[in-house]
Amino acid sequence: MPIDVSQVPWLFVALMAAFAFFAAILGSLISFRNKFVGAVIAGILYPAIAGTGAETTGRNPTAQREGIPPVGQHAEHAHQAH
Repeated sequence: MPIDVSQVPWLFVALMAAFAFFAAILGSLISFRNKFVGAVIAGILYPAIAGTGAETTGRNPTAQREGIPPVGQHAEHAHQAH
């Protein structure tokens, strides 16, 4: 299945990469450089940070593609916004 890179939401990808980097740095600092504990902490922090960021901005391209309205919008108003 070919991927059309012109359709990739690059800003969202960069935002998620920044969240992953931030979670990894925090995991490393909190665990006092213990690699395994840092990975576990980053694995817990990343979904919390990324999920909060995507939901509060209302810019989750996967949800928008599936027709799921942004947070705070009812389904009947979501289609009018596009």
